[in-house]
Amino acid sequence: MKKASLIIFCLILTSCSFFENLPKDKNELLGLAKSTDKDSLIEKIIAKNDIELNLALLVNPNLDIEDFKKIKSSIQKGDFLDFVKSTSNKAILTYLIEQNQNSINANLAKNPATPYETLLFFADKAELLSSLAENSVIKDDIVNKIAEKGNDTDLRILLGNSALSKDKLTEIIENKNSASFYSAALINPNMDLELYSKIKEKIGAEDENLINLALNTKDEGLLTLLSEHQNRAIRAYLAKNPATPKDILDKYLEENDDIIVNYMATNKAITIDIQNIIKINEDEMIRAALAKNPNLDQSVMLELSKDRSMNVLKKLIENENITDESLLSIIDNQTQQGIFLYILKQESVSEEIVKKLYQKDNQKIKDAAKVYADEHGYDIN
Repeated sequence: MKKASLIIFCLILTSCSFFENLPKDKNELLGLAKSTDKDSLIEKIIAKNDIELNLALLVNPNLDIEDFKKIKSSIQKGDFLDFVKSTSNKAILTYLIEQNQNSINANLAKNPATPYETLLFFADKAELLSSLAENSVIKDDIVNKIAEKGNDTDLRILLGNSALSKDKLTEIIENKNSASFYSAALINPNMDLELYSKIKEKIGAEDENLINLALNTKDEGLLTLLSEHQNRAIRAYLAKNPATPKDILDKYLEENDDIIVNYMATNKAITIDIQNIIKINEDEMIRAALAKNPNLDQSVMLELSKDRSMNVLKKLIENENITDESLLSIIDNQTQQGIFLYILKQESVSEEIVKKLYQKDNQKIKDAAKVYADEHGYDIN
């Protein structure tokens, strides 16, 4: 009976997370730090006293306030304040609010997860208005306080906030009647053709915020109007905007302006027929821009894998969505040692690809593939 009890006790102990070992691979360990809900594992990770792991723990929704206090002092100020303005951990937010420190409050004011009653409290503090003006969840009660009490800098920041209604946006810029305020309003997602038409004559053709508008607006009327803008840079950024209608992109292709087509090649929404036109462009830099487009069609990716330009091939290898099929095509169709070694410089290369490179009749490539395989636990023999 005692022996059976001892066996059961041992089984319970070995299944307990206390006895779990942390993974040796740093990437696995970072992933565990960000997601584990086991207190014993969190304690073991904290015990390693590793700054990178502590940063990963900060994004773990299961991090409790006591563990947070243990690692807080190890985080550099910039990283810590970035955390303050982005965390949604309610217990930690409550703790941070209680600290009542100026730098912490300024970043809490930017955080959409900060309790709204706290944001309202901050709205009565002049030094926090510019931070509040960035917060995407503020409502008219806070907007009105910023509009009434804020300085010009606060108001210009507020004008770019998506929380600002079109009516309030119009009201502020009409009250100010200043070129700098018209410019600041250009980055607001609620800017549309009607409002832009009222202020466009007061905005310089080289205004940087006009470029931002061209890149981000989804307003069809604005897209059409800006497509004929005299500033080439405006048209180029419009070509990169995923919301730009295909008829505008087709027109740009016919005009064949190298700069504009280069920007178009990076547009994540371009159709396969546009990709097929760009992939045979004589300019290798344009083909290279297309090669790194994360939404590249697989058939186009395979075609580019046979390209003779090192620039194009490197950008294709860097593409976050490159397939093993395309990498195998590069290996089969290319001869440059540098390209094969460049594949092995990427973070995530599959065992199949590393094995294929190991089979190359080139000692330098074999050695590099062997090193990569050993680092990632691949069996390539």
